[in-house]
Amino acid sequence: MGALDPLQENFVRSIADELRPWKCAESKVLGEVRNAIDKVREILAQPQPPEDKFRSDNKQCAKKLLPAATKLYKLLEAAPPRFMSLENYLDLFVRTTRLAAQCEEIIAAPARRADDKKALAAIYALSLVTNLSTKKPTAGDRNTSFCMIASLLFEATTGEREPNLEYACKRWLRCGRDLGWILPEKSEDAS
Repeated sequence: MGALDPLQENFVRSIADELRPWKCAESKVLGEVRNAIDKVREILAQPQPPEDKFRSDNKQCAKKLLPAATKLYKLLEAAPPRFMSLENYLDLFVRTTRLAAQCEEIIAAPARRADDKKALAAIYALSLVTNLSTKKPTAGDRNTSFCMIASLLFEATTGEREPNLEYACKRWLRCGRDLGWILPEKSEDAS
């Protein structure tokens, strides 16, 4: 393993700080954040599919795949503890989320590449928050931990400063709730 990039480590530490309080040990959190950054960079480096992905036949396929991705997530969620390692679970969760995101993108309309990058940052930020933090992901404004993590992840992986991923975060938070990946907040009196 080579030397750690100081700039990336600053992002890793900043994201980990936004995730506090954690569900697991610091070393696990830092490792998962590093993995998320690496995976987002890897995905962004892949050649993009041609724009014909928005044809009617692809939309029909996406409409069939979206419920399957939802069912897979629910089956994973119901799996007994230690069914698979946290790393494998997180990887499958992210891949399932990516599949659902791509299906929704195909169903809805063509998206600009910048929106894809923001969505990817929001998806991975959502995954980090739900799997590593005791906080509930919220996107009420751009200063919530979830939005801040998405912005930091976006900047760490693209090199572009984007201080406001509120829209992308709200979209993926709503998607996660609609698909049953995130339980809706219960109304409680805040005394």
